[in-house]
Amino acid sequence: MQDVKTILEHYGVLNKQFRLKEVTHTEVAIPIILEKLLGKCKSSLLRDWNIEHTEGQIVMPFSKSHLIKLTSIRKVLVDSISDLFYGKTKKLLCKGDLSDLPNGWQIHGDMLLLPKECMVRSTWQLIKPEIWEIFCSVLHVARIAKCERICENGYRSSQVKLVKGENGWISRKENGITYLYDITKCMFSDGNITEKLRIASFDCRGMIVVDLFAGIGYFVLPYIIHAGAKKVYACEWNPDAAEALKLNLEVNKVSERCCILFGDNKLVAPKCIADHVNLGLIPSSEESWPVACHALNPSKGGWLHIHSNISEIDIVSPNDEGADVHACKQQSSRAGKMKKWIDWATRKICVLKKMLDDYHMFEWVCRVDHIEHVKSYAPHIDHIVVDIECRPAPSY
Repeated sequence: MQDVKTILEHYGVLNKQFRLKEVTHTEVAIPIILEKLLGKCKSSLLRDWNIEHTEGQIVMPFSKSHLIKLTSIRKVLVDSISDLFYGKTKKLLCKGDLSDLPNGWQIHGDMLLLPKECMVRSTWQLIKPEIWEIFCSVLHVARIAKCERICENGYRSSQVKLVKGENGWISRKENGITYLYDITKCMFSDGNITEKLRIASFDCRGMIVVDLFAGIGYFVLPYIIHAGAKKVYACEWNPDAAEALKLNLEVNKVSERCCILFGDNKLVAPKCIADHVNLGLIPSSEESWPVACHALNPSKGGWLHIHSNISEIDIVSPNDEGADVHACKQQSSRAGKMKKWIDWATRKICVLKKMLDDYHMFEWVCRVDHIEHVKSYAPHIDHIVVDIECRPAPSY
């Protein structure tokens, strides 16, 4: 549900003046700005989410379980767990223990994913594993996993622990693309969906794409399936992600249009062939910028799509030297942020141009074509993607 709302917001279709409304026991109405539901947005949304629109509303079919209010579900959990605890210990749960139960969760197929902050009190050890059976019964799932801290091992592997079930493999579908991955080994970022949609709108027919941080195929698959790339070279050094990527290429029937290059992209990335280079690593992909420059086709150049986390504190422009940092933090309007992002990208272009000039031994011209705001991580920290067009100088 949240994915659909995010997509509608991305296209400017969601009418935020009104609330979502339950229409029947199996349908929800989402308020939209009907005149904006045009072109590709309309066709792709109606196809991929089985949405019908009528009289200014989008009506989305959902099962009854999705329409039960979260507070009502939590009450059922609280009552059931309290009864179980009393039956085992002849004691009542205190208010503090109940606050440790989750206020929210995610469901992927038959798997429940719980947040890391919940169920950490020693109290719950007294009624495990029976407590997981209650979650399964109330939420109609068969497997349960729990989030932990992200593992900083160079792979940014998932730190999801399976607490009930035999394996962590799940399936998700976005924009007509199926993603399979082991939730206990690989991460999946819901917040990147707008960027995946943007890539899907590119025209890459006949072009070569190099993805330096392929993962399970977050961007590889949109480049192939929707943007129409002739070939994608996918660099990935996490063996679990590479395994999922291979499976996702097979299940989406596009294996022949992707070459998986396993290992550090500094060692395995191809040179001098790319029309597009995707650098989808945050908080920064700068360490692999030389690799990206080497990958570009020297005869005609191409595009670098650089992901980065940008802090407003870190992007004071040259004209702002000596400016009050607090004043910069307060400049949080969309226009103000965009100016700062452009200043940051303009300075980075000088770095990229020198890399290209030195590596290819002739002069290049680089320009910022577009800056996309993907999501906000925290106040004053934004995930952006900068599209930079890089071409050999006309005299060459």
